[in-house]
Amino acid sequence: MTKPLKVLIIEDDESHLELIRRSFDSLTTKFFLEFRSTLKSSLEYLQEQEPDIVLCDWNLPDGKGMDIFNNNADHNKFPIVMMTSQGNEELAVEAMKSGALDYIVKSPQAFADMPTFLRRGLREWQHILARRHAESRLRQTLMQTVESFSMMVEKRDPYTSGHQKKVGKLACAIASEMNLDAEQIEGIYIASNLHDIGKISVPVEFLNKPGKLNDKEMDIIKLHPETAY
Repeated sequence: MTKPLKVLIIEDDESHLELIRRSFDSLTTKFFLEFRSTLKSSLEYLQEQEPDIVLCDWNLPDGKGMDIFNNNADHNKFPIVMMTSQGNEELAVEAMKSGALDYIVKSPQAFADMPTFLRRGLREWQHILARRHAESRLRQTLMQTVESFSMMVEKRDPYTSGHQKKVGKLACAIASEMNLDAEQIEGIYIASNLHDIGKISVPVEFLNKPGKLNDKEMDIIKLHPETAY
């Protein structure tokens, strides 16, 4: 038998709660409903439990529904659908920017269709998780490729071994102090670890020459940034 989906419903209006309950009356084997009426009690619940999906009112007695995102580090482990009595475009945009999966304007018909909304939301969430997994694997492959190229350059030029990683750490530290976002910092890390990739085109005997380079050799080495670009 399929395990029922655990749904956390955060709503303080009793009349709205009753309408939501009725929409699930014939689906008790498919959905297990948990109810909370305040932000505080909801956050306490989420510290102990992980629902399959959360249905949350925008306005709560002790805060805003979007505060679920700000106060719960694990909110990206499950989808959150926001509800509001106002069909306001600005609220919809704010909800989606906060991290909501969907946004529902309250109405008798919307309450009656709630099981359908949640099923659709869960299907969309599965697609999101699959995409996250694929992106994670792709990012891991990219980082492994970057590491391989970086090691290849260092093997050809042992004199500067470790230089690219040091530049990467320093550049990322500066980027962090500048409050750049994680994606930008990751890009800087990759670029830093590959900034000497052009040395692959430089003859290895030039890189490892024990004495001073002549003008022709130096001119060739100076071309490595252009080659990398």
